[in-house]
Amino acid sequence: FEVERTYSKQQILEKYLNSAFFGNSAWGASAAAKIYFHKDTKDLDLAQASMLAGLVRGPTVYNPLINWQSAKARQLQVLNSMVRAGSITGTGAATAYAEDISPPQHMFTPTNQILDAGFVRYVTAQLVNQFGSQIVYGGGLKVVTTVNQSLQHLAQNAITNNIIQLSYRHVSQGALVALDPTTGAIVAMVSSANPNGNGGQYNLAVWPPRNPGSSMKIYTYTAAIASKKYTMVSRIPDGRFTYRDPVSGEAYTPRNYDGRYHGTLQLQQCMGNSLNIPAVKVELGIGVSSVVGMARTMGAPPYQLHYDAQGNPNYTADDPLNTYGPSLTLGGYGETPLQMATGASVLAAQGILRQPYAIENISRNGTLFYQHKKDDGVQVLDPKVAFIMEQIMSNDNNRAMIFGRHSLLTLPNRHVGVKTGTSDSFADAWTVGYTPHLVAAVWTGNPDWRQKMTKDSDSYVVAAPAWHTFMQNALDDLRVGDEWFSEPAGLTHKTVGGQPAWFLPGTS
Repeated sequence: FEVERTYSKQQILEKYLNSAFFGNSAWGASAAAKIYFHKDTKDLDLAQASMLAGLVRGPTVYNPLINWQSAKARQLQVLNSMVRAGSITGTGAATAYAEDISPPQHMFTPTNQILDAGFVRYVTAQLVNQFGSQIVYGGGLKVVTTVNQSLQHLAQNAITNNIIQLSYRHVSQGALVALDPTTGAIVAMVSSANPNGNGGQYNLAVWPPRNPGSSMKIYTYTAAIASKKYTMVSRIPDGRFTYRDPVSGEAYTPRNYDGRYHGTLQLQQCMGNSLNIPAVKVELGIGVSSVVGMARTMGAPPYQLHYDAQGNPNYTADDPLNTYGPSLTLGGYGETPLQMATGASVLAAQGILRQPYAIENISRNGTLFYQHKKDDGVQVLDPKVAFIMEQIMSNDNNRAMIFGRHSLLTLPNRHVGVKTGTSDSFADAWTVGYTPHLVAAVWTGNPDWRQKMTKDSDSYVVAAPAWHTFMQNALDDLRVGDEWFSEPAGLTHKTVGGQPAWFLPGTS
């Protein structure tokens, strides 16, 4: 009675038809029209509409794809009822009944059109984990995801075209994750460059972990600034260096990518130019465990690889802090594109971690039963630290020595923070970057890390082109111009070497 007092009979009927099951995966009249006749409901003729109307009473008994005679008999009942009600004439009913709407020429079997299969599998797995297989595969769910189809298209094209163009470098796959750092929404997820290629059956955006190379320096230098032991202009010597583990006695000698030494530089220049020796020195200066802790805090816990008794790999991210070595800052422990995007999103959100999510809402039979709750996030990093990192990572002067000016690591007429990473022997190449409204992490390589790319296939050559193309086109598509971060209260300033520098309280 409450329903009848609230809604008219026409509204009640409309709600019913929008949620009724018409068989063959069709829930609701709109879906039925599209599945059976490839039309919108407003474009159905009388013959087609009466056929669909007859299915509601018994979609299995009157299934026109299996029981054509039963379906036609039921259609005739519907038409006769309409004549008795005065809705149509007898002639109209006879014409509709005589019209050939039979399969397969005029009526169609349902087909699944799956776009972005990797993302669909990712969402499906989340649904199963949260609601169980019976509900998920029982049919009738309408799931609204976070993916922006326009950005997804741009992301897939950027990755696929980049891998095609660089195939001569023996690179076969790539992946991309893009987040909205203001919400945590996954707006694009490219699971592979080619789903039919080697490794294309996997969602490489989320698994397995790969060596992130120097992109891990994001966490090293963030931890260094947060420790107050270093500032953005601390002087770091870049010269021959060997570290000997005090427990194992094992010697570790990092080398710069170009094989050279560059003298003493500011910390921000060491990061911008991705120098390895200074990064390891800074890491050891604050403690490897501090870098592990910062990565975990920012949503990117580094994975350790173990093997079981049968030789099967097992990745863990909760190992004791003292089990990580100084190779961490150079990518010695695994990360995924989703995790790297999450970590960068903390900087893009002024120190706030919002867990990435893919599902906005879910309804069943027209009734909403899940709605994502807005995530205000957790302030895991001092916004003053985030701001200093933003200045370091967006300043083109900081990377000019190695990458030159106005490189692919910049976006014309826009501010952007960015970091590259290349693993040893050219097995993995990364580029991770952000603006206040968009974060993107790109990985390129081969599904089997033992298959290396050609010599000199570093991140700038292999990953940066796809990242640059996506970021530029995506921000254009979003109609977001140049935007950057406001300075939080509490920082002090100086001009050092002709450039502005920002300092945490008590560090200048």
